[in-house]
Amino acid sequence: MTKPVTRITLSLALGLFAHTALALEWQNLSATEQKVLKPFEKQWSSFSEQRQQRLQKGAQRWATLGPKEKQQAKKRFKQWKALPAERKKIARERFRQFRQLPPRQQARIKKRLGWFKNLPPERRRELRQQWQGMSASERRQFLRQLHRKRQAGHRGR
Repeated sequence: MTKPVTRITLSLALGLFAHTALALEWQNLSATEQKVLKPFEKQWSSFSEQRQQRLQKGAQRWATLGPKEKQQAKKRFKQWKALPAERKKIARERFRQFRQLPPRQQARIKKRLGWFKNLPPERRRELRQQWQGMSASERRQFLRQLHRKRQAGHRGR
C-alpha cells in the first residue's frame, strides 16, 4: 500500500517541479527584457508560464523596433487601453477567427487591408460610412460585385 502512495506522491512532486522549472524566473530574463517588463516585476512569479512567454516574446520584439515603430506601438496601445471592454472583446474574437483561417485567406485579407490603408483618409471615411449604412444583404451584394470586378480585371491581363 505504501508503494502506490509513494509513487503518487513522487509523481505529484515531479510534476510540480517540472512546472516550476518550466516557469520563467525573472532573473533569467535578459537585462533588456527586464527593462521592458519592469512594470510586471513584482507580479511576474504569479503569471502563468504561457503569459510569461508571451510577455518575453513581446519584449524581444520591442527591442528590435526603431523609434518610429515604438512611437506607433505606444499610440496603438494607448488607443487599445481606451477602448471599452466590449469593443476589446469583439476585437479579440475577430482576431481569434482570423487566426483560424487558412494562410491563403489570411494573406488575402492582409492584402486588402493594405490596399484600404493606402487610400486617402477621406476615401476610407467614405467607404466606412457607405459600408455601415448597408444592410447585411447589401453588403453581400457589394462584395459579390467587387469580387466579379476583380475577376474581370484578372482575366483581362
